[in-house]
Amino acid sequence: MAGLLYRLGRFAARRRWLVVVAWVIVLALGGAGYGLFSGPISTSISIPGTATSEVTDELAAKFPSASGGSGSLVFETTDGSPFTDDQKADASALLARIADLKGVRQAVDPFDAQAQLDGQRRQVADGKDQLSAGTRQLDDAQTQLDAGRAQLSAAQAQLDAQKAQAEGLATLQPQLAAAQAQLDAQKQALDANQATVDAGRAELEENAAKLDVGERLLALSENVRLVSKDGSAAVGTLTFTKPTTEVAQTLKSRIAADAADAGIPGVEIHLSHELAQSIPSVVGPGEVAGLVVAALVLLIMLSTVIGAVLPCSAPSWASASRSWAHCPSPGPSSSSR
Repeated sequence: MAGLLYRLGRFAARRRWLVVVAWVIVLALGGAGYGLFSGPISTSISIPGTATSEVTDELAAKFPSASGGSGSLVFETTDGSPFTDDQKADASALLARIADLKGVRQAVDPFDAQAQLDGQRRQVADGKDQLSAGTRQLDDAQTQLDAGRAQLSAAQAQLDAQKAQAEGLATLQPQLAAAQAQLDAQKQALDANQATVDAGRAELEENAAKLDVGERLLALSENVRLVSKDGSAAVGTLTFTKPTTEVAQTLKSRIAADAADAGIPGVEIHLSHELAQSIPSVVGPGEVAGLVVAALVLLIMLSTVIGAVLPCSAPSWASASRSWAHCPSPGPSSSSR
């Protein structure tokens, strides 16, 4: 390997202009290819073909509103007391500004959402009470209808007996006919009332089924709250138009900056991991320190600034300039012969 590197370095030294021109051509071709075929630079991450990517694509096709990524802003009072009306208004205004940012699908106001959730629970409880009351009323109405039918049956039997006794008496027939008409009218009224009771019972059963579904859904979120029970913390949920891994870092930085500049008195705002994480910079303090240490090591070993900045690749370079006399040769050493 040392011999191969030695020959490569010697070739580069002897054909230095050819090597320089070749590298310029390679760089020019690379730059032209990048300019023609590269897409826009983005900090998002996408790995097509993976199971996660396939699930995300399926969600985007079938449930567009649920396919985007999400993040959270946690609001917390500094003294642990419940939020005041002004603090709630400021937090809601911040979430409304974030919701208007490009790339944000929705920003859920925790105070409104919690109020709606509590209202739905009250509606379910009130609905159960109304169903119970309606069922009792229908049962009472059915009892009255049954009693009326029993009375009507008894009256019909009595009238039939009178008709049998008055058979052949023309003077009693008009009275009997009038009594029969009256009983028929009462029977029609009972039938109409029975139809009303049956319709009401069917409506109650339908409402009971809907109420049961709502009650079960609320039971699933029984321990889920957007505002803590003591009212000192709240979670605002953000949903994005793209999956979490594809959300631009500039959007996350903008949200973090808006949260930091909100300045809500007595309230601290914390970002969830999805919003706080960022792609680290290629150049950082560690890289700078490493370059400084490497430069010092080269300077000490080569004892010349030029040699440290541009190490020699062949012995012929050292003979070309006396100032590079300390540059070591990459060829085989005399001790190895």
